[in-house]
Amino acid sequence: MDRQLIARLQRAPELGPEMVIFSGGTAFNDTARRLKHLTHHTTHLLTPFDSGGSSASLRKAFNMPAVGDLRSRLMALADETLSGHQAVVKLFQARIPKTIDAPVLEILMRGLTGGSDRLLTQIEEPIASMVMRLLHRFFESAPADFDYRGASLGNLVLTGAYLDHHCRMDPTASLFSRLVKARGTARLSVETNLHLGAVLENGETVIGQHHMTGKEAAPLVSPIREIFINRGLERVSKTRVVARQKVRQAIRNSELVVFAQGSFYTSLAANLLPAGVGSTIAESSSPKVWIPNLGEDPEQLGMTVEAALRTLVATIQRDQPHADPRDCVTHVLFDRSSTYRGGIPEVLLAHWGIQPVAAALVGTESTRYCPDRLSAMLCLLALEMR
Repeated sequence: MDRQLIARLQRAPELGPEMVIFSGGTAFNDTARRLKHLTHHTTHLLTPFDSGGSSASLRKAFNMPAVGDLRSRLMALADETLSGHQAVVKLFQARIPKTIDAPVLEILMRGLTGGSDRLLTQIEEPIASMVMRLLHRFFESAPADFDYRGASLGNLVLTGAYLDHHCRMDPTASLFSRLVKARGTARLSVETNLHLGAVLENGETVIGQHHMTGKEAAPLVSPIREIFINRGLERVSKTRVVARQKVRQAIRNSELVVFAQGSFYTSLAANLLPAGVGSTIAESSSPKVWIPNLGEDPEQLGMTVEAALRTLVATIQRDQPHADPRDCVTHVLFDRSSTYRGGIPEVLLAHWGIQPVAAALVGTESTRYCPDRLSAMLCLLALEMR
């Protein structure tokens, strides 16, 4: 590890490398929280397909993509060092308890709608007025029977901004980013209200991300053979989505493309489904690094690292069938002390010309990637090509 180079980036993160990070959920959030201290030039592409929890209530009420992962990543990128800014971060991270009693919920909602809740009164002007305006926009538009239990206040503000910006997600994310002073960019890979579907090895088809992650529904009993973008949750209605120019341009401008750890299908592979994403990745001359999961991912259901790498490459090749595997992935990061299912596929990596990079990426008392070590390694890989 080049400690001097990392020290220079810490002193001047505005000069750090440009990266595009394909991820979703929360698995990469801790690394994003450290990476912002090394570079302010990260673009995080997040999936909008979450169909469970409080996101499902928002999506049903407002016919919108899921914004929970977007909010979560922007909070990881927020600048918490600014004086008076901690109150904004605290509000956006707050969540209404799922088990709250009706009388207590009524008091809480009265404080939020009237602006008297302590979470709001601690925010300084002019941000306080802007946040209240967005909350009012949400409250005046929400159905009378909307269930606020379990709702993230940050998601409510984001939804208010979404409605205020005529249901356009990019300006919504931009406003939220300014409110939290994000040190990086986060945007949804798809802006429309769509869902995920999956065909399993046993021939069964499941619709909805919440049926694939093993968190809110029973874990899958058969491996996933293929995922697809679907209209709605009621029946199979596959659709094709074209990647926006902003997404493709971010990939072209990046010095490093990162396929992050996390739910393999719903957080990573789903991000690669829009038409144009795979071809833009394959055409990029930047290094493209995959970070395999440590531990068990319910979506992978016994999948070896080799099988996951083949699936990742095949997903990119859907859009660019004649791309060489090395056009899709150039490096795979491994922790040198961890055991990976099926072992490191050295023969396949050599055959495809993909470089394995082994490093100390896990903390001494953890089985997860160390955010400091992982973020430093990503910066070093990006800067090697400068």
